[in-house]
Amino acid sequence: MDENIAMFTLLYILISSCFVIRTDAFSGLSVENLCSRILGSEMDNFIFYNIKRSSCTLFIHSSLLLVYRLGVSWVANYPLVEDDGMTIFNIIGTLGIVMLITASVIIYYWKRNNWENHPISRKLIMLSENDGSWRNWASAINIDLRRQRKVVFRCSSLVKLVVTENWIVKVSPYTMDIAHQRGATLTVDTADIHALADTGPGIAQFLNIKVTNTRRASYTFYIRNLNHVLGVLQI
Repeated sequence: MDENIAMFTLLYILISSCFVIRTDAFSGLSVENLCSRILGSEMDNFIFYNIKRSSCTLFIHSSLLLVYRLGVSWVANYPLVEDDGMTIFNIIGTLGIVMLITASVIIYYWKRNNWENHPISRKLIMLSENDGSWRNWASAINIDLRRQRKVVFRCSSLVKLVVTENWIVKVSPYTMDIAHQRGATLTVDTADIHALADTGPGIAQFLNIKVTNTRRASYTFYIRNLNHVLGVLQI
């Protein structure tokens, strides 16, 4: 492999990995910042903001392989399509195109009927069954999120937990889990303790909290965070 291609590959893997897992060093390079004009303000319309954010995330993540292939051609003056048939870079380019087209088709399907097919919308439809439109539930969540009385936890670099007076919302890169506090039971599933450092007395206890919808017992999700979340969730 050409030296320029090898260096570019290592650098691209590093930057892409930091971008996908959202490390602090690359906090400014995020889907939210890149697509800020498309997304608007999260507090203005929390549900539709995250519907569009997850769609942008899928599109950008799916384009990384194709961007790498184009970058190889630019950095090393490499042909976009090699004449040797099934070479590694031809395969990478083909896979990159397939991934981007597939993501575009999925997003198009999600967007039909004003995003009614999106996974977040489908969860709201399931939760609001026989209790009004899912858009009414989305509006109620949006209103609750605008109030001052809410707490936001960063469970990890990829997962955010928002707790309001009425709702528990777990935000992930591609979807979102939602539970009404009066319609959910929370139980500590497991707990584990980790040392804060290899040497020293400090420890941290992490809890895996299971959230079960009382109206739909089949719908559950898990929250992993420090034990101080228990007080906020009022278990």
